[in-house]
Amino acid sequence: MASPGEPAAGQASRLPRLLRPLDAALALCASAATAAVVVLVAVEVIARYVFSSSIFFANELARLMFVWAVFLGFPLALSRGRHVGIEVLDTFLSSGRARTAIRIGAALSAFLLVVVAWKTVDVMAFNWDQRMNTMPISAGLFYVPVVIGMVVGAAYLFVVVTVGERMLVPDDDPEQAV
Repeated sequence: MASPGEPAAGQASRLPRLLRPLDAALALCASAATAAVVVLVAVEVIARYVFSSSIFFANELARLMFVWAVFLGFPLALSRGRHVGIEVLDTFLSSGRARTAIRIGAALSAFLLVVVAWKTVDVMAFNWDQRMNTMPISAGLFYVPVVIGMVVGAAYLFVVVTVGERMLVPDDDPEQAV
């Protein structure tokens, strides 16, 4: 039997159909950003130690891709119940009250994510004209995944508020495997 906030074994995804393509796109983009970090760092190490040369933009681009991987991966972890959470209350509350606590926590968290996204847009706009040191692209690109992650995370949390469960995509759901 599943504890409050977790779907029963074999239960279908609670992620609305409208959000499923977005979830798949986030998984693909976060995976691509992670792969880019690994490839960039590996090629930079080989170039530096084997060829005594360096790729001048590798560090900055790897850092940018890491930020993209983290903030695009955040909503994925959130929808799968893999985020950091404190579940002490769940053990002391009845099932109905635990779901209410989950809903209240999700609503407050969604509000916080919306505020973070809103303020990040302000910071992004302020920094958009600034260029990166080694590449001719905007430093504002560091803020784009933060906005995306916060907005999608808030959308997932609004779903948690409606269904009363933390995990929207069960581990055994092959359709939503990452």
